[in-house]
Amino acid sequence: MKIAVIGGGIVGTLAAFLLKRNGFDVKVFERKELGYGSIHAAGLIEPYRFDKINSTSMVIRMASYMIRGSTAISKFDNEWVLSLMKIINENPPAYVWDELKEMGRYSLNFYRELAQEKNDFSFSDKGVAEVYISEESFENAIEEEKLNPLNPKYEVIDHYRFSGGILYPELESLSTEKFIEHIGQELNQNLVIRDVHSFSPTEIDNEKFDMVIISTGFETRKLGIPVTGFSGYGFLVKGEKVNCPIVIADLGVAYNSYEEVSKLTAGFDMGWQINEKRRERLLVLAGKYLDIKDTISSKFGIRPCTPDGFPVVCWKDGYLFLTGNCRLGWSYAPAMAKLAIEAAKGRKDFGFFSRFCSHSGGISL
Repeated sequence: MKIAVIGGGIVGTLAAFLLKRNGFDVKVFERKELGYGSIHAAGLIEPYRFDKINSTSMVIRMASYMIRGSTAISKFDNEWVLSLMKIINENPPAYVWDELKEMGRYSLNFYRELAQEKNDFSFSDKGVAEVYISEESFENAIEEEKLNPLNPKYEVIDHYRFSGGILYPELESLSTEKFIEHIGQELNQNLVIRDVHSFSPTEIDNEKFDMVIISTGFETRKLGIPVTGFSGYGFLVKGEKVNCPIVIADLGVAYNSYEEVSKLTAGFDMGWQINEKRRERLLVLAGKYLDIKDTISSKFGIRPCTPDGFPVVCWKDGYLFLTGNCRLGWSYAPAMAKLAIEAAKGRKDFGFFSRFCSHSGGISL
């Protein structure tokens, strides 16, 4: 069976990787570079830190981010916001949380097992800690965690610099740059770096395929999937080392240390344009709480978010769509890839994850 994957972000990359390992003939089409749009991430594998976007608490959090300067609006997406408001505070069917937890468990196991083969991507299973600047936000977070429907293991911890923190010992981390390089070695012969000019469910630029997967992130909005883009920046830096990755929850800033360097990510801005001034402001903001000595390089990324924050896996107009993980693309990509394998083997129905995928007629990039 010959399968095409359009879009080489982390979801498309791992879909191709696992399909190939399961015996399928795969080709990935990416117009820039493998991992583009995803590689900026801090590399935290944290599926149990799920944010339900269509909740009043999340709207309030975003407002507080804007006040602190860690979130901005570069392009207001009217249609997406309207879609969100139509389902504000609606909950998914109860079974969805069980499915999401199982997807998280699968993804955590995938990275761990891949590292056991060869850990050349700085994999660590020391957990992830959320830390809090204000005492109020720390206390609220503890109460919210007690109600987390994913029911993760967690420990309340002290932190010498912050009001306190919550450690999630089951979570993992890695170097996104090294991981994409690791995967790229296996996908080297399956990767096509260029634009796709014409496509159908059975053909891409006059090449025949049995199945076409579309994993173009926020750009699936052009194809009838209600996702918007929240942009952010990732910085490789020289600075303080942390024993396990931290997320400064009040700011939405993540920090992860590898052997030689550290990785800082910041920004959750509605819009999808690179803003140099914004990038510098975010670096300065993070530097107020982290000891950053030098910036080595930076990457721009865009997180595809559905109005409720849950992923999209569905058949639509003859294509399989994989997108919508918001800031948890790395955390759920292996599980999304597993569902792609099931689709290739004949699965048609993905339940709640197909909620946005009614037939729309024509389709074009």
